Amino acid sequence: MMDEIAFLHIPSRTAILADFSENFSSRWLLENWAPWQRWLARLSKIVEGAGYAPLDWRLSFVDRKKLREAKAKMMSWEPSKVIMAHGEWQAENGVAFLARAFKWIG
Repeated sequence: MMDEIAFLHIPSRTAILADFSENFSSRWLLENWAPWQRWLARLSKIVEGAGYAPLDWRLSFVDRKKLREAKAKMMSWEPSKVIMAHGEWQAENGVAFLARAFKWIG
């Protein structure tokens, strides 16, 4: 029900995402969000160490086959870095980060 466009900047091997991964640091959450919001962020795994898409996004993907195909395509890029619109960027180990962030897809 929602769309996301992902890019690969080939010269730098950088995957660029908007909302498909949110990766908020504990420090940022502490400075900007209320305790109940931080609790929800950790529960929905949009924090560093997980980097999932927000829960409403995850629930909106009804065509799981297409979603798994998109995940496979992004993983095949083998990015060294990952940039997302919300949270801490990954300056290294991009493949490992995507594998963790997309674990919810299966």
